[in-house]
Amino acid sequence: MKKIVALLLAVALMIGTGCVALADEEDGLRFQQEYEAENGQLDNSGLYVLPELQLSADEPFEYEDFEDVEELLTEGTGVLYLGFPRCPWCRSLVPVMIDAWKQSGAQEEIAYFNALDLRDKRSLAEDGSIVVEQEAAPEYDRLVELLYDWLGEYEGLNDPSIKRIYFPTVVFVREGKIEYVHIGTVDAQDRGESLTDEEYNDLVALFAEHMQGLLDD
Repeated sequence: MKKIVALLLAVALMIGTGCVALADEEDGLRFQQEYEAENGQLDNSGLYVLPELQLSADEPFEYEDFEDVEELLTEGTGVLYLGFPRCPWCRSLVPVMIDAWKQSGAQEEIAYFNALDLRDKRSLAEDGSIVVEQEAAPEYDRLVELLYDWLGEYEGLNDPSIKRIYFPTVVFVREGKIEYVHIGTVDAQDRGESLTDEEYNDLVALFAEHMQGLLDD
């Protein structure tokens, strides 16, 4: 009887371990497919071809729901990437994050959350009033609240108190305290342009340094 119980426990452990590995592989494959699907496509402006990406199915990104993101930002330690596949600057930054992750020796995957469809949309009327064209989802408002001190203002509204999450945004957090937030890539990169080798390497070094900092006691 003891042998049977031990065998069942071993099988359960193997299945559990396999499920975890499968979940990680599924996230990597999903990320690869979503981002590579945009290769050769035009960006939202309709003027520029999106940067092409060649990824593997084991890239270090883990899809998170909002509750996990909120927990990371308030209690956890790790890296959060806010972006979406059709964002040209996100596509420039994805390889940077991958190389930095490898260089840093990090074990935890990069948390990934696509907040694009949660954002509000506002514009400035001729009389100077702000028109809300699309309300933000409650999850987005909470994200802005958590990241408020690190975010830039909503451009074009002439009100610095109204903040907006622009993509990509990468957040480095230790034990619920945000240590660094990187928005965009580099100031010099315009839509339709690629990072230079120097810009790319500098970003990899910067990200690897912050990732390594999360590992230090």
